[in-house]
Amino acid sequence: MKQLFSLFIGLSLFANANAQQTDKKESKKEYRSKPPVCYIGFSMGINNPSGALGFDVNIPLTKNVTLDGGAGTSTWGNKLYVGGKYYLRAPQRGFAFGGGLTFNSGADNFKSRLETAYGNRQMVTLNLKSQTNIFLGAYHYWTLGRNQNRFYLELGRSIPLTGVHFEQINGNPITENSRKAVNILAPGGFMGGFGFSFALYNKHNGM
Repeated sequence: MKQLFSLFIGLSLFANANAQQTDKKESKKEYRSKPPVCYIGFSMGINNPSGALGFDVNIPLTKNVTLDGGAGTSTWGNKLYVGGKYYLRAPQRGFAFGGGLTFNSGADNFKSRLETAYGNRQMVTLNLKSQTNIFLGAYHYWTLGRNQNRFYLELGRSIPLTGVHFEQINGNPITENSRKAVNILAPGGFMGGFGFSFALYNKHNGM
């Protein structure tokens, strides 16, 4: 966790330095009269809406609102999400607040070496059940370059809507400590991450 926060701090300092240079250039000219058709990019993090590593799409509905979606891989199978954001600075910059729904597919026949009731560690087989969560997050977006590409950081919380996370289907019964260790992998809790998104325009947007 400490390494992740150190990475956040380093990326934030880098983004701020780049944003200051970009803002100096953009102070002499306005943003494009029309917003991008959409942003596409990638992100990574803990309880990140699109997964530990995922693909993201943001579709501007207005200069301050986007409809979001994405997919990726996670510690609990594949992950999908749909949501939205409201940005305090137009177009789609600065601080933003958002939320939505995530779905993790889970995984059948997941094998792991865990502590059992007999006091030793053995290979057991689990079925990780699919899980739906809601998430709420705060974001900050910085401009990268002259084409409205963006870098962002996110912090928030993911809240499970389902209760039972997994069931053991093979091996000796596992201990309560092992159950807690498996549940740590399940979606839910602190949300933190970062990502890049690239602006796409159609030929009528002044490109």
